[in-house]
Amino acid sequence: PKTQNLLRSQVKETIKAVLEKESPIEQQRLGKLVAQAWGYRNGKNERQFVLDHTHNFFEETKFGTFVWENSLQKNRFNTFYPSKKNHRKIDEIHPRELIFALQHVLEALGPLDRDEAAKVLSKQFGINRMTQKVKDHLQKIIIYAIQQNQVISSKEKITVPKK
Repeated sequence: PKTQNLLRSQVKETIKAVLEKESPIEQQRLGKLVAQAWGYRNGKNERQFVLDHTHNFFEETKFGTFVWENSLQKNRFNTFYPSKKNHRKIDEIHPRELIFALQHVLEALGPLDRDEAAKVLSKQFGINRMTQKVKDHLQKIIIYAIQQNQVISSKEKITVPKK
């Protein structure tokens, strides 16, 4: 029991460290990173062990389940983390982060058609190959952003709402 408690405590510290660096993080990615930090293979059981010891804020979205460091971060989150390398898969990026990046791109470049916006958006996260999976995911994000009035669709182009 004493060894198990120490292990649990150390796993929780590793979870905390990953969340401080990457939150919001897709739950499977969190499990994978923590398991790898401990030298375990990325198996379902190892990921589940990590998730069972994660007592942070889980959020179900239509794009997956994400883990926040805390509820304050979730309430105040309004940024994105660009990357030169593809270190996260497109579906491991929180939809709000993708929408903030999309707004940034549109503010910088002006109105774009959806395909062009998706290409530029993917590059913000180091994703240089526009696979069908990436394209489909980003198109769904763009539609969601339009539905949430985060971007506006007009004359075959999307743009940010006027402030």
